[in-house]
Amino acid sequence: MTTTCLFRKTALSILVGAVPYGGLLGVDFPGPSERAEARERILAEYNTSIQAALTTLRSSDSPPDSRLDAIGILGRLRAASAPESLIPHIGLPAELVHLRETLTPSLGDCYPAVQALVDIGTPSIPVCMRALATIEDTESRRKLCWVLTEIEGEEIAILLLKREAAASSGKRRTNLGAAIAVMQGMAKGR
Repeated sequence: MTTTCLFRKTALSILVGAVPYGGLLGVDFPGPSERAEARERILAEYNTSIQAALTTLRSSDSPPDSRLDAIGILGRLRAASAPESLIPHIGLPAELVHLRETLTPSLGDCYPAVQALVDIGTPSIPVCMRALATIEDTESRRKLCWVLTEIEGEEIAILLLKREAAASSGKRRTNLGAAIAVMQGMAKGR
């Protein structure tokens, strides 16, 4: 049997499952119980990392650079439990803004908590909506509207705000109406 023919026969055997790939290389791949144990360890480390970052973020003793590090970790890990803790930090500026090829930094580039909310995605939406209903600061409102637009897109974000405003009353409705105006202004500016 030629080498080429042996290679084809071995490759075919691997593809159809007749020869375990690891056995061919002399490597023992972990079985189901080892994989389950590894998954549990990874999940435990993931949860521990999120809790440590949240503790740092919530601590009034943490210096700004530690809070920025914690914010970055929470965003990269897409920590669904973090949006409530990130909202108070949306005004914390980045120490250094990394310019992209466009040379125009986004709000997420300038404010790491804003980018972390976007990175977390869908779990950030109800938290941002609640914040927009109570927040009166124009700059914070603009940042939260940007988050919603980045996650859902402009049209859906405006529809979500309109639906929430229609179901609200008083100051809450006024604040959501102001958020809709900001969102529509952002859309015209593009």
